[in-house]
Amino acid sequence: MTDQQIKDAIHGFLKSWTAGDVKNALSFFAEDALFVTPLGTFKGTAQIEKYITWVSRMTKDYKVTETGIGIITQGDVGVIEYNLSGIYHGMKWETPAMAIYEFENGKIGSMRGFYNVLSRSQQTTKGISRWIVNLVVNGAQKGLR
Repeated sequence: MTDQQIKDAIHGFLKSWTAGDVKNALSFFAEDALFVTPLGTFKGTAQIEKYITWVSRMTKDYKVTETGIGIITQGDVGVIEYNLSGIYHGMKWETPAMAIYEFENGKIGSMRGFYNVLSRSQQTTKGISRWIVNLVVNGAQKGLR
């Protein structure tokens, strides 16, 4: 694939996903693709469909905003830096993220996405849950601030 084809595929997948067009989003993946996120690993288009449908249902106004380096390509690999944002349980959240896409025969063979789940949880929890998340974060950052 050319650099532009890789960029177009990543943009097309992300645009379809954030628009809630799960069928079109899945069309970018190989049948046996691997999709890795902080929330789990999903193998094959059936599991990927379940995951992206769940995210679309649970997160309102889900957005991906390209930032920083944008998309860098090398061979059949594309790396994108972006911000994820949305509304989860009525609370707005935003966190920086990165993803690595590996292409095989013009389709996404694997995608590994990374973002700070604790930061998102700090922004979207209330009550005792928020206290517990903050306790974990503060413990991890003890002596840092």
